Amino acid sequence: MDSKYKFSLRQIKCIMRQLFDVLDYLYEKKILHRDIKCSNILLSNRHHVKLADFGLARSFQSFDGRDLNCDMTNNVITMWYKPPELLLGAVRYSSGVDIWSVGKCISCIICFITLFFTIIIIFITIIISS
Repeated sequence: MDSKYKFSLRQIKCIMRQLFDVLDYLYEKKILHRDIKCSNILLSNRHHVKLADFGLARSFQSFDGRDLNCDMTNNVITMWYKPPELLLGAVRYSSGVDIWSVGKCISCIICFITLFFTIIIIFITIIISS
């Protein structure tokens, strides 16, 4: 995305809706993406959204339909989009990690403050864990 380009409120709402529709579809299929970031969101000139790079994706349901209750690695999600629970070392997490990452992407689209926002969250996390 070009930082000089400013999205209208209508375009932002359209992009947000599509991102949350994608997440809804993934969670219906019991899949966590675990690496949502701006560079993994593909946007056409008509503002159609596609989610890419499923290299870190994982199912949270076993083949027989039971929810998995096992530990997962916290070494997922690019640092700038990582939620506080993963920064603190959690190994059991849910769809909230993807929702947090989408929120960070939306903040980037709206006002390009992702880096500043992440630094504040990391600082708060360090203070809380001390």
